[in-house]
Amino acid sequence: MDPNQPLPKIPKIGLGTWKMDDNKVYEVVLKAIKLGYRYIDCAWEYENEIGVGKAIKEAIDKNIVKREDLFILTKLWNTYHRPDLVEVNIKDSLKKLNLTYIDLYLIHWPLAFKPGDDPYPRIDGHIQYDKVPLSATWKSMENLVQKNLTKYIGVSNFPSILLHDLIQSANIKPVVNQIESHLYLQQNDLINWCQKNNIIIQAYSPLGGNYDYGCTVKNKKFEHPLKNEKVTELAKKKNCSNSDIIFAWHKQRGNNYCIVSKSENDERLKRALDIMEGNVDINLTEEEMNLLSNEDKNLRLNDAAKVFWEIPSFE
Repeated sequence: MDPNQPLPKIPKIGLGTWKMDDNKVYEVVLKAIKLGYRYIDCAWEYENEIGVGKAIKEAIDKNIVKREDLFILTKLWNTYHRPDLVEVNIKDSLKKLNLTYIDLYLIHWPLAFKPGDDPYPRIDGHIQYDKVPLSATWKSMENLVQKNLTKYIGVSNFPSILLHDLIQSANIKPVVNQIESHLYLQQNDLINWCQKNNIIIQAYSPLGGNYDYGCTVKNKKFEHPLKNEKVTELAKKKNCSNSDIIFAWHKQRGNNYCIVSKSENDERLKRALDIMEGNVDINLTEEEMNLLSNEDKNLRLNDAAKVFWEIPSFE
């Protein structure tokens, strides 16, 4: 394994596609591509890859964009961790997306569910786990690169200890770790470790998301990061919106760092793209960056593994 293997050139911002049906995701993806988005973030588990694929095909057919200019990411679901099922899952995604290859394929969660038609297999309400080591799943992920089904492979929702362990037996190192990261869950130690080890961070829920679950949500009262007092003060100072400040904060978090953001609104999509690509001049001083860094509350909003699957995977 080459510790300094070349990294993919990933746009600073990608379009998130979670919680949209095929019709809606078709509209939003096509709109985003027209606005200039080139990175589309998908997952087999989102159950909307057909709509994404329809939008991509129309954009290419109408000469809005070329396939090679797009960066398409999708993810291996938990019921497909067995080595013989990894290729089955990516081929299903490729068929739905109407593509011949994926740019980046991630292990969605470091958790293996028992395979079958139900993506959340349960008995008496309890998730049924499969006995599959991550190293075995990763070996099959590496084979996907050899077969040109994906250009790069990576992981999602991995703490540093699991990622470190995975790397020890890998022939191809993960190029990405996609994690929840926002003003209230900054994960600076994990991000610094990944960046030092030549692993790109993709931050999802960069504004704080809109989750109605999570162990931290039920037990702690907090105002959304978009309503944070320090963010509001900086927005007034710079004559911009609160979301502008948070996007600017993300933009300045270092190299090998990008975000996945979701919106259905044209103006918000374009504004986020312009800030992350540096087309809008909103810059935070070192003092202002430190001010926002001090707002970290270690508040995890997407704790699906603990809330729904009975594994406190981040503890």
